[in-house]
Amino acid sequence: MTGDVAWITSRIGYPIAVDPSDARGQTLVKTDGAFNVDSHRLWETLVGLQTWDIVVDVGCNYGEMISSVDLSSVGRVVAFEPNSRILPFLRRTIDELPWAVELVEAAVADHESEAEDFADDLSWSGSSRLGDDLEATAASHDVAITEVRVTTLSAAIGDSAGKSACIKIDVEGREQLVLDGGIAFFDRLAHAVVMIEILHMPRETLLGLRDRWTIHVFDRTTGGLLRLPDEDAVAERILDSRWIYPQDAVLVPRAERHSAAIDAYGEPTGSDALLLMGVLEDRTRSLSERDATIERQAGALGSRDHQLAQLRAQVETLAAESDREQLEAAAVRAELEALRGERAAWLGSRSYWLTRPLRALTATIGRVSPRGRR
Repeated sequence: MTGDVAWITSRIGYPIAVDPSDARGQTLVKTDGAFNVDSHRLWETLVGLQTWDIVVDVGCNYGEMISSVDLSSVGRVVAFEPNSRILPFLRRTIDELPWAVELVEAAVADHESEAEDFADDLSWSGSSRLGDDLEATAASHDVAITEVRVTTLSAAIGDSAGKSACIKIDVEGREQLVLDGGIAFFDRLAHAVVMIEILHMPRETLLGLRDRWTIHVFDRTTGGLLRLPDEDAVAERILDSRWIYPQDAVLVPRAERHSAAIDAYGEPTGSDALLLMGVLEDRTRSLSERDATIERQAGALGSRDHQLAQLRAQVETLAAESDREQLEAAAVRAELEALRGERAAWLGSRSYWLTRPLRALTATIGRVSPRGRR
């Protein structure tokens, strides 16, 4: 940490500058830049699907996502961030990267505007956002209302995106507006995948995206992607499963030309019923493996309990030996006190004083005798 900036290192070794007074920045410092580990796993998976013509990060914050994967082979990297409090740190992060990043200092939505109200969450920068209910947000959060420029994906990226794109969108519940403002952009692409935050998105809104997109969720236990079926009941059952990562999902445009981007990753196919059966079979197998792991751990704990019992027995034996040694020491001290008492009694006795002249004479004879002479 240096002055008003804290530096951390990304998963692949690049410096990231964060605000040490921001709780999100502090959390990034504590977790080495990756407190949402599964989000990073998913992002790495998508970036690694193919060589992309363009990679886009909407809601870049400190830049930890574009710093955590190798984008040196990507034709164009674009980052969007409107928060004026975070931008100085993001610029420093980008300056440390060996690939070029186009920084667009604007919010992204379904329209363009030179100035709109923006709620900067002063305690957790990741919660900052555009919105129509900023008064309510300000009442429940420590925020500063500022004005920011607003653009759309289609307008900001233009016609030079190439034929393939990997996009991350995290704008605190307004992700659908970003998608709506990028329709022309997506229509120009041959292949596209979108990693989108769904944590704050109403379930109805999420499922409604299937009119234009296929939705894929991240299986935390296998690291694979599962496509949500068109049947709502089955889709909701999968979304509610504890092995599905609830933070983010992957969208692929329904146009047939886009399917190769995800199909190459090995997406499950088949009817909704077969898909659900496959999911349940995988989960059953996963839970069985987890049970076996728990049994092994329980066995290891049992062995440790036995070792602890042996150690406790040794400690008790040592304690008993210590007690015996203390008793023996007490007996020796008592005997010493008795001897001291006898000596004191002798020194104070009449016999001691009656024999004192005789002892003095004996000492004198010893000094003058030939053997005693010095």
